[in-house]
Amino acid sequence: MVNAPAAAYRVSVIAEDLQRRRLSQRWVRELAKSVLAAESVSPHSRIEVLLAGDDTVRRLNADHRSEDTVTDVLSFPAVDNQDVDDFPAAPGGWIDVGQIALSVPQAERQARELGHPLQAEAAHLIVHGVLHLLGYDHEDSSDQAVMRSHEEALLNSIEGIAVREMHGAFHDHSVIGTVGGGVTPGHARK
Repeated sequence: MVNAPAAAYRVSVIAEDLQRRRLSQRWVRELAKSVLAAESVSPHSRIEVLLAGDDTVRRLNADHRSEDTVTDVLSFPAVDNQDVDDFPAAPGGWIDVGQIALSVPQAERQARELGHPLQAEAAHLIVHGVLHLLGYDHEDSSDQAVMRSHEEALLNSIEGIAVREMHGAFHDHSVIGTVGGGVTPGHARK
């Protein structure tokens, strides 16, 4: 199967004022598009990425997961497209895959703790968030192994990041959550 070019996807990046200069919005956009392409997601798919502060992510986590604590990344998968046949298509016929909210300050703390640059940690979290939008999970050990393998391969091929070298071992993402449901693995994939 031939992957669609990254240009076939739309990624909107919204940055809160204090986060605007901490990560390149262009880099975030291209990284997320590259993950969609590598995972053979249907062309004309779109996602939104929010680069937020701790307060926003904490509020989202409390509102949607009933956990009043800061987390590094939240994923909000769109409702499975098969369930929304009665809804009008998004403008331009784009397929909504979902939204990701990244706490830039939390990513920065984790990067500092693990001894690598913010961009490397953010890349890891963005890839992780996009995979959650595509239905990947880490609830049990076999799902966790599949998701980690995908993360490692994507980070290595797209960003040249060797995750095991970066973390020594994969750091625990127990603080990462997926919000929503109705998404099956590969719901937007070809």
